[in-house]
Parts: sequence; C-alpha cells; structure tokens
Amino acid sequence: MLAMGLRLDSKRQRCGLDQHAVHTQGLVGISHVRTACEKLADLVHRTPGYPTDPKAPTLSETLPVDGSRKIVESFVPDDILKEAGDKRAGLVMEGMVKGKYAAVDLKKPEWIGIGAFDRAYDVFGDGSAYIIDAPGHSSGHQMMLLRTTSGSNENEHTFVLLAGDCYHHPDLLKEPKRTARPPYAKSGMHADPEQAVNTMLRTREFTQKDNVWVIGAHDISVGEGINPEVKELEGLVGINNWLEKGWKKRL
Repeated sequence: MLAMGLRLDSKRQRCGLDQHAVHTQGLVGISHVRTACEKLADLVHRTPGYPTDPKAPTLSETLPVDGSRKIVESFVPDDILKEAGDKRAGLVMEGMVKGKYAAVDLKKPEWIGIGAFDRAYDVFGDGSAYIIDAPGHSSGHQMMLLRTTSGSNENEHTFVLLAGDCYHHPDLLKEPKRTARPPYAKSGMHADPEQAVNTMLRTREFTQKDNVWVIGAHDISVGEGINPEVKELEGLVGINNWLEKGWKKRL
C-alpha cells in the first residue's frame, strides 16, 4: 500500500478499486499474489478477459477462473440493497447463474456507515483500513480509507481516502454536476453517471475534513501537492506524514 510505504510485492493481498485494466494490471506477473479483493457486483461483468475477449476490461490472467488466484468479493445482501432502492439488487445472484463467479469466494462483512457513505467495513478490525462501497464509475467501484498516523484520540488520527475513479479531475470533485453525462454530453467516464455524481458529492465531504486527504487515481493535484517542481513523480512515495508536510491541496 502506498499509504503505508510498502512495496507492491511485499503483501499477498490486493484490493482492486475497480476492474478496469489500468487499475488491475499490477496483479499481472506477480505469481505469489493469491487474493484479489473485488467489490459488490463487479464480477457480474466478468468476461474470459483479454485476449480471449478482445473487448474485455481486464486481462485473462487477472481474474482467472481456474482457482490459481483466490478472488474475494465483498457482498451486500439483496434485502439491504432493496431497502435502499439500490438498482444493483439481484445482480450477484444473476451473475452466479451465468457462471461469472467461478473460483470466487463471497464475503459478507459487517457493513457500517462512515462519513457520508452508507456502507463500509473495517478490513482488519482495528480501524486502520476501511473498504467503502462507492458505485457509479462501475457497479462495484470501491474506495479505501487508510489511517496514516495515529494520535492520542480519534480526532488526532490522519487518513487518506483512495478514491479510485470516483472522479477524474479535481474540478469535478469541486463541482460534481459538471461531470460529462447524457443528456449534457454524448457519453462519459462512468457506467452510471447519476450514481457517480452522488458518490462524488459524498466524497467531497471528506475533502472538508482537515485530517483526511482524498486521493483520486487520476487527480493531477496530488503530485503537484507533493512536489510542484516536477512533472512526474518517480518511485514510491511514503505519505504517512502528508498533513505535517502540507501536501493536501484544498478544493
């Protein structure tokens, strides 16, 4: 995990924020990684993968169906989704019928609310890492809230929110309704644009907290905050002391 200053190959478990190849290609070629954590209903869209399926969003070896890599998908029961009016209700069962969940373990965690989000769970049970259900970019898009430093009390902890593809430019997080989507544009970057806007609005609330730094996968302001003198950061950057170093850029 970048936030903890760990090398990519130092842990056996990986959590993909979404299934698109740009975010999962790091799993390819790392033979000792056995667990890829996916999110609710993401595997409904699972295909044999590229190159078997030329239009697949990920590679065949990323999510193999032969059991060579343990794949876990966190599961929100349909009754909870139905009560929330969530259109994803029933998708997992539908995917299972279609064989999309071959060699996949479904995990039913204890879902809790966190910040403006209705569903998240404590990954390790110690408050250091939370997976957040954040759909819109894809049906199974998720975020991860990581504690970067610990204080003497809860208000003194610092966190980074790895927001994945929730937004693709800081200006869109500042004003989510500027997101390209029909009928205002022919197409956009999100599978469910209106749900994506809702997720951005919830994410924006985290940006208003002094002890939380929101980091989007495509957010140019992150690198500018760390080192404005270079065009591209090289190597791994430990970000545990981001608050002390003043790296967070305000919206």
